[in-house]
Amino acid sequence: MYIVETRYPILKLIISRPPIYYIKEAAYMNIRTIASIFTLCIMAFFVKNAFAVEGGLLNGSDYSFESTTLAGNPWNNISTPSVDAAVSTDIAYSGSKSVKVVHVDSNEGRGIESAFIAISPGMKYSASIEAYTTYTDIMVDIEIIWYDSGYNMLGYSGQMPSLTPGTWTRCQANNITVGASAAYAKVGIYPVDSYLTDSTVYLDNACLIQATTAVDDWPAYNGR
Repeated sequence: MYIVETRYPILKLIISRPPIYYIKEAAYMNIRTIASIFTLCIMAFFVKNAFAVEGGLLNGSDYSFESTTLAGNPWNNISTPSVDAAVSTDIAYSGSKSVKVVHVDSNEGRGIESAFIAISPGMKYSASIEAYTTYTDIMVDIEIIWYDSGYNMLGYSGQMPSLTPGTWTRCQANNITVGASAAYAKVGIYPVDSYLTDSTVYLDNACLIQATTAVDDWPAYNGR
């Protein structure tokens, strides 16, 4: 048993081991604490960047179109005789492939839709897609479509931003509240030509997240 005098005579510390033991332990604990904090920072950095190219709830649905054929799960070609979508290697935002949507004398809003994705009812969701074109007056209608447990469509909502020719434009539909009976959702991405002309739009890196913020504000998305 050891009695340690302190700066205040009235206060004495009674300890069971020599004071040097506790000094060493304190130093060791500080080293471990610093090492733990450093490790957590490193982990946070790599985890953020590991998720930086993922598509949120579309992560398991070939969000960057590297393997899909647009013939069904996980993506479907929603086309008409004047609008067609196909996987292309012409240009890509990430990886080597994107979806090429071609309009022929048409201003129809057609393109691609994801497979059904399980969601939580009454929650807010945000979706996005990277889009590229060299044409003017092109918009992308990006929608979240929700369904009940029997796959019956209940509603949809989205936004239709304009594209800047010659650069990738991030198109977003943010803070969409799905219905109270929603069980599944699809992401619909439909390039729209403002005029009855020929045009081409490339789509890449789809994303869907449950969030009350824009996709841009989701840390895992910012690192792309």
